[in-house]
Amino acid sequence: MSSPFDPTAMMDKLRETFSGFGQLGTGKTMPQLDVSGLFSAQKGMMEAVVAANQTLMEGLMALMKRQSEMMQETVQQVAQSAQTVGQLANSPHDLMAQQAETAQQTISQSIANARELADMATKSYRDALDRVHSQISAQLAELKDAALKAKANS
Repeated sequence: MSSPFDPTAMMDKLRETFSGFGQLGTGKTMPQLDVSGLFSAQKGMMEAVVAANQTLMEGLMALMKRQSEMMQETVQQVAQSAQTVGQLANSPHDLMAQQAETAQQTISQSIANARELADMATKSYRDALDRVHSQISAQLAELKDAALKAKANS
């Protein structure tokens, strides 16, 4: 449960946070901000996002390629089945049995294809997220180290 809003406490916290700014010209020094370190960290984080997007795009391209291959395989199987079903049927009952068998095989293959595509998509997203997580974690660790060094030097 959150505490009720306390404007006095908020103002006290703001005064404490910004109290050093009023003393800038009086000989007191403010802690130095490592601007180049901040830019470096931001650059690293942006590189992580770009790398994750690249990983995602590569995964999506592979997914689209595989989906296209599956579609071509399915069209070939349907064409082949259409030719053989009529030729092998000796009676209407045989024809119905062959059509049912073909439909069952087609459905089983479609489900297997859907699972394969889902697994590919999951792997692509997982790889991208793992990449972002590791790179951003490293950048945040560097920022923390820099802040601790700046504190120790002041």
